[in-house]
Amino acid sequence: MIAPFFKLGTINYATMIMIAMMVGVVFGYILQSVGMGNSRKISAVFYGNDWAVMRIMFSAVVTAMILTYLAFYLGILDISLVQLSSLNLSGQIIGGLLLGAGMVVGGY
Repeated sequence: MIAPFFKLGTINYATMIMIAMMVGVVFGYILQSVGMGNSRKISAVFYGNDWAVMRIMFSAVVTAMILTYLAFYLGILDISLVQLSSLNLSGQIIGGLLLGAGMVVGGY
């Protein structure tokens, strides 16, 4: 995915990759530190016992959405340059089935 800042020429390709890696590492660290890497916590969502995973992921999506639009209104980000991919429903269904099958095989 090409970031809008890369399209504007603000950052180069290597910087874009480094920023993406840093954001990914920080996001992964936060998820791991709050216990989202625990298989029991993830399977508890499917059993309806614990909704912490859903609350944390929802708050991550809302935070990203607010920061994106804040950057747009402050003139830092041009929303028209953000790429939106089209919905691939068959890919989503196949991916969900594979993930579910992997969780069943793994005993989660």
